[in-house]
Amino acid sequence: MQTLRDKIYVPIYAAKRNATSPVKITIIGAGSVGMATAFSLLMKGIPTELVIVDLNVERVEAEVSDLQNARQFLPKVSIFGGSSREP
Repeated sequence: MQTLRDKIYVPIYAAKRNATSPVKITIIGAGSVGMATAFSLLMKGIPTELVIVDLNVERVEAEVSDLQNARQFLPKVSIFGGSSREP
């Protein structure tokens, strides 16, 4: 019987290992859990594109800026952020 971890995580890692298509991940919420998730994904080198969305535009901009500054230590990844309140 497959565990929940096997059903969720294995396809993401398999896609990254094959590197035939980009791995795009969107995280909704720039709070502590969302940013911990983003950081963990980046450190494992899973996404090729990471988008962070939150209602608080200033927080998203600050967090994305921090992650973009760390890009020099990461594999090639594009990091974007925004708010659902943008026109």
